[in-house]
Amino acid sequence: MNTTEHLLTILAEEGAEITHRACKALRFGLTDIGPKESETNRRAIEREVADLLAVFDMLGFEIRAEDVVAKREKVKKFMKYSREVGTLKGD
Repeated sequence: MNTTEHLLTILAEEGAEITHRACKALRFGLTDIGPKESETNRRAIEREVADLLAVFDMLGFEIRAEDVVAKREKVKKFMKYSREVGTLKGD
């Protein structure tokens, strides 16, 4: 395994940790601090995203503003559709 492969493995692991924390937040709420935890689910997600971004940077990747804008617009579009079909409520 070379350095890039090693970092890509860590990147994938960090993505899985973000998924795990997001699921905990869905189950128990963003402000919950689990019985064996020392931080809220929100803070844990922030920390895991920072971990992912650190490895992302180590790989020499960059976040492009136009990609962020495009993703925001796509999410908004599908949230609107979800509201229209009744699967997204509130907020």
